[in-house]
Amino acid sequence: MFERSHIIKLTVVLYKVSDLFPEKEPLKFLIRKKADEILAGLILQDENIEKDIEVLNAYIELAKSQNWLKQENFEVLKKEYSLIVESLKEARPEKLLKLGFNKLVETRLQQQEVNLGPRHKKIIDILKKGKPIQVKDLKNVFPDISKRTLRRDFEYLLEKRLVERLGDNNNTEYKLKRR
Repeated sequence: MFERSHIIKLTVVLYKVSDLFPEKEPLKFLIRKKADEILAGLILQDENIEKDIEVLNAYIELAKSQNWLKQENFEVLKKEYSLIVESLKEARPEKLLKLGFNKLVETRLQQQEVNLGPRHKKIIDILKKGKPIQVKDLKNVFPDISKRTLRRDFEYLLEKRLVERLGDNNNTEYKLKRR
């Protein structure tokens, strides 16, 4: 795969290169914003990174055509980001994200011989759809169950390492844990 420090250094380099663009050039800010999104996406293991890198490469091509810098600078950036895309493709066989990931969760459930109640299973099924959820979202699914009980359900799933917690207090979300 790739190291977090390498991605951070690559983002810093992109910032330095774009610093040489004309002062108020909008492309400078678009490139930086996209690089920030890619950095965050790689750290959070977002599924759409390849599309973001494709957009960034298009921005780089546009900047390259303006002759603001040496062509080699742009080529190095494009090459580095292309290596990230290749690394992502190697790291996850096609569609491990959806179908394979759900199988991974099922295997983990079987390996741990976790005794899940019907509510826990329903929560796991909802999380398999891929979006993080909050306790208040489940209140619609389980109207007769208190928020406190639903929080305890999530605590149990956290303890069994089936889900992970994102955020805190009123912004707490839960998603399936990836290994």
